Amino acid sequence: MVITYHGGQCFKVSSGSAMLCFNPIAKGSKWAPVKFGVDAAFVSLNHPDFNGVAQVTYGGKTPFAASGPGEYESGEPGSPIIALDAMKNHIAQSKITAEVVFDFIEKDQDRASHLKALVFARKGTLPSKCKVHVINAAFDDALTSVLDAIEEQKKQLVFGTQHWRGADIMKQAIWKVAPFGNFSFRGTHSSQLTLGVASPDFEPLRASLRKNFKGKGWIGIQEIEEFVGSDRTDFHTVQLRKGALVPLEDAGKIEVKDETRTRRRTYPKGTKLRFV
Repeated sequence: MVITYHGGQCFKVSSGSAMLCFNPIAKGSKWAPVKFGVDAAFVSLNHPDFNGVAQVTYGGKTPFAASGPGEYESGEPGSPIIALDAMKNHIAQSKITAEVVFDFIEKDQDRASHLKALVFARKGTLPSKCKVHVINAAFDDALTSVLDAIEEQKKQLVFGTQHWRGADIMKQAIWKVAPFGNFSFRGTHSSQLTLGVASPDFEPLRASLRKNFKGKGWIGIQEIEEFVGSDRTDFHTVQLRKGALVPLEDAGKIEVKDETRTRRRTYPKGTKLRFV
């Protein structure tokens, strides 16, 4: 094994044909930038001098890049940092009078510590009415305390994502920690949902599926899952089959292509359905 020091916090480690780089020196750094190809790059510092993944993407090698939470492999900011920067630079910031609280939940302790460091670096640039918490816990466990605090302070929880799977995971967590009607959920395309006291009523989900897909011919199960998981419904994909598809099939309100599955009342990947 050969370890080569390139200055600052940058080290190259090679063993046989395998080559790694820790904190590659970036172009524009006060240190001499590196320029070689590696198999993996590890960025442990949130510093523009040492996030030069592009500098070790060379000679036909595209490295696996690992960096902490709050930033992507290329060193670009992730959603927590984007959210904080959006708050800091908001053009209507002077008109925001309410307290804004960011709760970032990360299960892995090392990743949570890294995210705390990223947040701390920006803390002085945020408005005084903005509070930021990094919670080192599993998402559904942490959400219980978050929802309790929201209820106690009569605040609202806002979840933002550009992908339907993000909305689906969020809804699964909410249903898991508050299944007995002590919260309300409002998606951007749906009316407010209040959970049933004893057991949830899936009739609104079945009605929503028929309204959206009836008369559209054969629909893939993946498209139906995306619809349910998105903010266009108040339900999540785990509830789709037993809560909606099985009752609809039993009632003769959906048809399933026989060649796309092997057993009745099952809907594996690739299943084609038609709402009638």
